Amino acid sequence: MIRNKDLIDMGMKGLFEKYKRDDEYLFDNGELYAVSLAKAMGLAAFIFDDTKEYSPHETLVKELIEDVIPFAFYELLFLKYLNSNIPLQQMQNEFEEVTMISMDRHPMNFKKRMLMKEISLK
Repeated sequence: MIRNKDLIDMGMKGLFEKYKRDDEYLFDNGELYAVSLAKAMGLAAFIFDDTKEYSPHETLVKELIEDVIPFAFYELLFLKYLNSNIPLQQMQNEFEEVTMISMDRHPMNFKKRMLMKEISLK
């Protein structure tokens, strides 16, 4: 957890506040703080679990915000699958485990998400 004092000690408080002001209409508070902190700290990538329409992930994918590359957790799983010898079933099991733990009320559909990735790679 990073507190205001930490931002001041790192010399990033002003930059963090600037990014918050710049992006305040695009995100809710939690997402705004996370994206602003990532930008202030110079993080190039950010992982989101919220990938619905008009989500922070979609906003960053559409490059409305520069300097932060968004990844959804399933995109990282897909990259892992492409760069390793894990079987498809293992990737699906990992996907299901994440969605059961973090998205029990609105789980994602594995086949739909992976089909979207396959289409975007063509």
